[in-house]
Amino acid sequence: MMLGQWSLTDHFFSEFGIDLLDLRRKRRSFSHSCLDWSERHHHLGGALGNGILTHFFDLGWIVRVPSIRAVKVTPKGKEGFKEVFCIEV
Repeated sequence: MMLGQWSLTDHFFSEFGIDLLDLRRKRRSFSHSCLDWSERHHHLGGALGNGILTHFFDLGWIVRVPSIRAVKVTPKGKEGFKEVFCIEV
């Protein structure tokens, strides 16, 4: 999968702690483009998108914002996104 200038391989996901074989066994699409109804931008949907989101929660990189459908990047997440993805959040 290409993400901007990134090429995300099976090896990357394995090293990052995401089990692609487990995600492929889910009873949902593995990955697809999904249009966010509020922002009107596409994001990664399906088991892969959900698996990545869940992993970010598990790492403590993001937390839910109470009573709305939003997440907040934590200080730990800012460090993680910079270190792993070279993204300044």
